[in-house]
Amino acid sequence: MFGTPFYNEGLRKIIISFGQLFNNIVIENKSSDGAILKRIKVPLAYAPKEKFLVRLDEQANLEDRSMAITLPRIGFEISGLQYDPARKLTRVQKFMKPSVDLSRAESSALLDKVFLEDDTGSVLLEQTNKITGNAEYVLNETANPTSKSTKKNSYNYVPVPYNISLNVYAFTATAENGLQIIEQILPFFQPDYTVTVNVLPQLGIKRDVPIILNSINYEDSYSGDFTSRRAVIYTMNFTAKTYLFGPTTSQGVIKTVQADLYTDSDPATAKREERIVIQPNPLSADANDDFGFTTTITNFTDGKKYNPTTDSDE
Repeated sequence: MFGTPFYNEGLRKIIISFGQLFNNIVIENKSSDGAILKRIKVPLAYAPKEKFLVRLDEQANLEDRSMAITLPRIGFEISGLQYDPARKLTRVQKFMKPSVDLSRAESSALLDKVFLEDDTGSVLLEQTNKITGNAEYVLNETANPTSKSTKKNSYNYVPVPYNISLNVYAFTATAENGLQIIEQILPFFQPDYTVTVNVLPQLGIKRDVPIILNSINYEDSYSGDFTSRRAVIYTMNFTAKTYLFGPTTSQGVIKTVQADLYTDSDPATAKREERIVIQPNPLSADANDDFGFTTTITNFTDGKKYNPTTDSDE
């Protein structure tokens, strides 16, 4: 959109984190004396409720199991998204991660070596960065290996708050199995449960996302003859209060600030009198370094003006 395609996988990570909450539910069938007859790990799938109901309807008679699905089973899905103005923050704030120069050993540890040949038959040593996936060529060491390289800092603006509605469906063949599933879920939501999501790994941003249990509905299709299949269905509605980030942008580190002072406010007739230039000390410092500043003040009487296009006084 707006000519800047991007995908932070924000919604996908929320769905995966939400599904993991219900991915290890186990129920036990016991005999009258309390002995465990069967232990079942309840299967979990991302699917709408109607899909499970259609599969159940395909086997309306217990004598035919050709189209049956095994119960118990849990399914979940997104039911809607809504903007949350109560959690809105100012738009101009940024999340920024300064560039960090890695040592030769640290850089090599992130690369997989691949030998290729160019058009002349010469062997080139190309490496694939494990983080970015981009191909990179090995460079010779410079005369001053400790000097800083010109890098860009990555940043992202304050995210947009959204409430994601999710539904969880628990399908069981008996009321006892349904109660076992529900009792393993409800005690953890009072009424919310917080998960931590690594929303932007490239900027080191993690968010605590509260997941709120809103309602629970119970349905038992016990009506019908003795050969009809019974289905106990619990429907739980949740709200995940998350944030959606826009595209991540890079910008260079500003190392020189220049301001020209004039004798008049009319730009057509004004003549410069003084120039103030501020630079970091030392000049090789990056944004994440501890450095001071050097201020240089120069007076002029030549009446010239600075042209930012040509970077010269004219």
